[in-house]
Amino acid sequence: MEFDVVGTASQGTALDVFGSSSDRAWWQTCCTNGKPAWVSKTVATFQGDSSAVPVAPPLIPDDLEATWAVRWECHAEGCVQEECLGQSQASTLQVRSTRWLEVKREATWVEECGKREEWIAQVDRYTGQERQTTGGDAPLFNIFAGLNPGPENRSIDLLDRRLSLWCTDKRTKEVEQGKGWTVVFEGEACYDRQSGVLATMQYLKRWLFSGDFEGKPYDRQYFGDYEVYQQILTGTNAPLSGD
Repeated sequence: MEFDVVGTASQGTALDVFGSSSDRAWWQTCCTNGKPAWVSKTVATFQGDSSAVPVAPPLIPDDLEATWAVRWECHAEGCVQEECLGQSQASTLQVRSTRWLEVKREATWVEECGKREEWIAQVDRYTGQERQTTGGDAPLFNIFAGLNPGPENRSIDLLDRRLSLWCTDKRTKEVEQGKGWTVVFEGEACYDRQSGVLATMQYLKRWLFSGDFEGKPYDRQYFGDYEVYQQILTGTNAPLSGD
């Protein structure tokens, strides 16, 4: 009962059953409002051989692990360095409930060329959907987008298989930095359609200035400085398309 309601079905509606909980108290059905859903046996009558219905395990393993290679580039006169390479890693801290895994993410950099960072998120064990638990603004992209996040619009050879991907449209996020400066992030991410794990991501970071400088007014002026951030999946024990 801790899961969200995805829709309703009228009395007499027939639904296909393709899985059950381990205690046989819930049937995994298709489809309600076009989505697979769970229905309690207390409100449904099963027709057929219920013993033939397989137990539906969680989509995401309890010991979830995933790693990504990270590349950062700086294209500006004031860059301390032009490139920084690192790794982002996600791993389970604990199984919080029937539904949620608590997952820790951290980014580390070669020769400490970048700042080490940590995030805490929760990932739905059955859908692979991520929700943030740490404070701050919503990110431009999540790391775990959930099972079948969208239709296939790209494919890629990665981790010795052909991955079926759903890639976002170009997304933009703006953050006010004060003193007239606005940071603009713009990019796209691609997710494996089997588990929703991030496969690739790239975004551009630019600075816009509004205000007066040396007697000259500016309105969201871009002066040409930018940074590039790239991330690509290098390993995971989550199920992937092409397995």
